[in-house]
Amino acid sequence: MGTDGENVVLRNILVGLNLMLLGSVFRPFECHLEVMTERVKRQVADEEGNFANYTSPMKEQPMVFSHIYNINVPLDSLCSTSLEASSDPEASSEDDRMTEYTEQTSDSESQVTFTHRINLPKQTCKCAAVSSRDIQELLSRIEMLEREVSILRVQCSSSCCQDNAATGQLDYLPHCSGHGNFSLESCGCICSEGWAGKNCSEPLCPMGCSSRGVCIDGQCICDGDYGGEDCSEARCPTDCSFRGLCVDGECICEEGFTGEDCSAIRCPEDCSGKGACANGTCLCQEGYVGEDCGQLRCLNACSGRGFCQEGFCSCEEGYQGPDCSEVAPPNSLRVAAIRDRSVDLEWEGPMAATEYVVSYQPAVPGGLQLQQRVPGDWSSVSIKELEPGLPYNLSVFAVISDVISAPVSVKVATQLSTPQGLQFKAITETTVEMQWEPFSFVFDGWEISFIPKDNEGGVIAQLPSSVTTFNQTGLKPGEEYTVNVVALKDQARSPPASASVSTCE
Repeated sequence: MGTDGENVVLRNILVGLNLMLLGSVFRPFECHLEVMTERVKRQVADEEGNFANYTSPMKEQPMVFSHIYNINVPLDSLCSTSLEASSDPEASSEDDRMTEYTEQTSDSESQVTFTHRINLPKQTCKCAAVSSRDIQELLSRIEMLEREVSILRVQCSSSCCQDNAATGQLDYLPHCSGHGNFSLESCGCICSEGWAGKNCSEPLCPMGCSSRGVCIDGQCICDGDYGGEDCSEARCPTDCSFRGLCVDGECICEEGFTGEDCSAIRCPEDCSGKGACANGTCLCQEGYVGEDCGQLRCLNACSGRGFCQEGFCSCEEGYQGPDCSEVAPPNSLRVAAIRDRSVDLEWEGPMAATEYVVSYQPAVPGGLQLQQRVPGDWSSVSIKELEPGLPYNLSVFAVISDVISAPVSVKVATQLSTPQGLQFKAITETTVEMQWEPFSFVFDGWEISFIPKDNEGGVIAQLPSSVTTFNQTGLKPGEEYTVNVVALKDQARSPPASASVSTCE
């Protein structure tokens, strides 16, 4: 063959076939076969008949293959069998213990020569079927295989494997590392899927690491921005902090987390777009409040006395105002009774009131304001020690926890007192003299009236406030009259002081 590489290929094939054939022949006889294949070198005889290593072109010198087969059998079952008729049973040398059978075959066309040497002990196992005929049959089969190998040599082009001549140990090894098939046409390995290299010994990485990493021992070492088995997946920042999924380089965060790398705690409703999220807490913009900044801010947060609805305070019982900071005043204040020196008031107030403040002040210049306090469960009061016939400004305040409400007010004038001490001093046919007690307060005057019993006619007189006696003239003799004394102030009139009197006949 043309090169050492071709020798290696053919030799390996031949040795494997020989081993299988020898095994098939000797196995049925339970004998032990040991085949030793020596390193094959091309040898030619020199002029003196000795063999020497020599390398020459294929067309000038033949290629010689030498094979040695040693067949060993157990010592306890030796028998005497000779492969040749000329075997000597009395041979005593150490070499005589083995019977050597040598045959040489050659192929003139391919200039390939095969030399076979089979060594058998002179005493083999007691298997009568093992004979020279069996060995000869084996050798014939080997010759047929060797001719087929010679034919394969012709099919290999003269340029095959020129650059890859084999050197060193020439024992048979599986081609292509067991991960592919050797092709004579391409003079190289065709690797199985997932393997590469001249001898298919390098595992391939998936998708060639997508050109985004380095393949080491079949695993991708990806570039910094990529990951996955084949480096095809864009890597997310800090691997989404182990709080989300990485999809096309972007983090899909788990519930409760947000941010480019899912490292930030998510705020409720993302602060409704009206605030900034800081470590899970919303910092709302001006005018917005709530855990998620979803509510309009109420003035002063309703002063802690109500709740905010769409920016408006809904105040607790007893409070009012835009920020619920004011105590609600009493409702429906009304005057229940007016007397000359007292006024009765009634109202409706909040249940939360702790007390009420009632103030009163004469509605005249320099009038002194006075007040009194009543418990929060009261809803009426009587204001006493007022001056008769005097106008007063009356006000009621509700109080809750020392916070006082705005007042609810009413203006009322006390009545004038009923004149006291009316009496008659002298009576004649046409006159009646009378007197009464004076008032201690300021008023405008008196009105005196004499009304006949039949209500026909009558006499009315007005007197200054300083007068407390009066003599009525022009009356009819023997007539009964009703006498009334009324105090006057502005448009007010006091209840009358009345008495009956009859003139003399």
